[in-house]
Amino acid sequence: MASLNPNDEIESKRRLVKEALQHLPPQCMEAFMLKVFDGLKYGEIAQRLGITSAVVESHIARGIYHVQAYVSRHSSDTKH
Repeated sequence: MASLNPNDEIESKRRLVKEALQHLPPQCMEAFMLKVFDGLKYGEIAQRLGITSAVVESHIARGIYHVQAYVSRHSSDTKH
């Protein structure tokens, strides 16, 4: 059983993260992406989405949990 080279492994993880994000509810995905990829603060995300900072925090926590679980669950599928 051959292991992936580091570049293939990184690409595999990126693909899994993108797949995981597609399984989040739309507002949760948007809040997560604004925080992680755009670096916005909770207050900025809340204002942009018209929700409270507490809801933003909940969406981001859910996103982190879901992405980590999805990647962990599906990583073994890519190591053939």
